[in-house]
Amino acid sequence: QVMILSSNHVYVSGKFVPASIQIENGKIIAIEEKEKNKDFDASYIVPGFIDIHTHGGYGFEIMDANMDQAR
Repeated sequence: QVMILSSNHVYVSGKFVPASIQIENGKIIAIEEKEKNKDFDASYIVPGFIDIHTHGGYGFEIMDANMDQAR
């Protein structure tokens, strides 16, 4: 099943534009720029952005660690 997300602020090629994103099995299969969207209206969508940082994992706060502790 394909899910479609639409917004007037989708990050495409270095700028926010009105667009729709097609997602299938958890993967982006297409991004199509549109003139105007209603679904998420003024919400910002940044496809493919993955937040890989962590705070407080593995029993300590990385922001308080020195280089040896971070390794």
